[in-house]
Amino acid sequence: MRRDGAGDLRYELTRPGKKYIIATDRAAGRVRVEGERTGLGNVVASLHGHSGELPGSNFMLAWGFYTEATT
Repeated sequence: MRRDGAGDLRYELTRPGKKYIIATDRAAGRVRVEGERTGLGNVVASLHGHSGELPGSNFMLAWGFYTEATT
């Protein structure tokens, strides 16, 4: 999340398969929401424990293999 000098906020929100960017424009009294699909691979990865929050983590890599092997 970031706030600029005018007090406007910009932040990202993610869920499996979709990423949102939310930005405020206080001067205009508006909020802009942009959505972007991240694809089926992202959905599968998030369902199997890897959300990308820990990039390069050996644990997350091992967890992905573990969940695939056990399901």
